[in-house]
Amino acid sequence: MNRLLFKGFYIVCFCIVLQALPALPGRAQLNPERSPAALSDTLPERTHSPRKAVIYSAVLPGLGQAYNRKYWKIPIVYAGFGTLVYFVGYNNSRLKAYTQGYLDFTDTIPGTNSYLDLIGPNLDPSIFDPVLYPETAIPSITESFKNLLKNNREYFRRNRDLSYIGIAAWYMLTMIDASVDAHLFNFDVGEDLVLKIEPSWQPTGYGMQITGIRCILQF
Repeated sequence: MNRLLFKGFYIVCFCIVLQALPALPGRAQLNPERSPAALSDTLPERTHSPRKAVIYSAVLPGLGQAYNRKYWKIPIVYAGFGTLVYFVGYNNSRLKAYTQGYLDFTDTIPGTNSYLDLIGPNLDPSIFDPVLYPETAIPSITESFKNLLKNNREYFRRNRDLSYIGIAAWYMLTMIDASVDAHLFNFDVGEDLVLKIEPSWQPTGYGMQITGIRCILQF
């Protein structure tokens, strides 16, 4: 009799333990209400990280756009950099040419005449070059030509510096673009958002109408 009581007691305890097992860590699979599918629904949704997009774009321009799956923007990113780099090279080469031309024109050495490569065919050096043509050079035109070389040198120097600033600004813009796209990555526009563009006629009150365009945004 005692053995039967002990056996019954053990069976009851075992059943209680089995009922308590789903609450133990790592045993959620024993509870049908907490199946893996149900647990996956309770997990936080993985978000698209704007911070990663900015870091990727900072490390390598265009990589942030690739992270945002905006692959069509990558050629635009590098086209902008390529254009700005071209202007840096062009303005820098012209700056060097006009700097050397100004130095050659203001010295007294006849062999240093690189400025002659900068003038057009309609400009005669005999009227402004006192070193090569001391007898025919006109002082006022000489001074004007020297100022022209100096002004062009400063012009290309400014354009080169602006091109460098443009590269930095474009670099920052690519990071901002990557951040904005990352913030809007999970944004659902929906099919109910409709933009209609149609012609419009507005009466003026004098029997006449003004023709225009009307935009209608429906949510």
